[in-house]
Amino acid sequence: MSKLIFSICILLFSFSSDFLFAQKLPKANQKVVEYVKKVMGTQVGLGECSDLIMNVVYYAGDANKSNLLSKFRKKKIFPGDIISFREARIQTENGAVYMPEHYAIIWEVKSKGVYVITHQSHNGVRTLQTLLIDLSKPYEGKVIIQRP
Repeated sequence: MSKLIFSICILLFSFSSDFLFAQKLPKANQKVVEYVKKVMGTQVGLGECSDLIMNVVYYAGDANKSNLLSKFRKKKIFPGDIISFREARIQTENGAVYMPEHYAIIWEVKSKGVYVITHQSHNGVRTLQTLLIDLSKPYEGKVIIQRP
């Protein structure tokens, strides 16, 4: 009986530590998320999508001095990662949307390829808003995710 209890405790501990580790964001990503929480629903700069990115990179600058906006090819995507679209037609919660050139921040990771992004200057709205996108389905164009 004690072996069973011990095994259950080890299983629970390993599950909980994996969960906690999965939620740990890199320092620069933490700074990006912190900044976005402060400005959510407001207009950053002139309301252009690039204004948001410039401000978060500046805000998170001390968190990652060595390589801001570095490209990476990792399987793990975190909130606070920066996503750019070039001539992209992607699936969203409201159907397909075309983004000729657009920048956003990953706000929430729902599942592999399914993200809630936060962005501005989309559909005529200049304030920070969220949008669910689905990159697990086929899409056109180029989508790049970068670590801040």
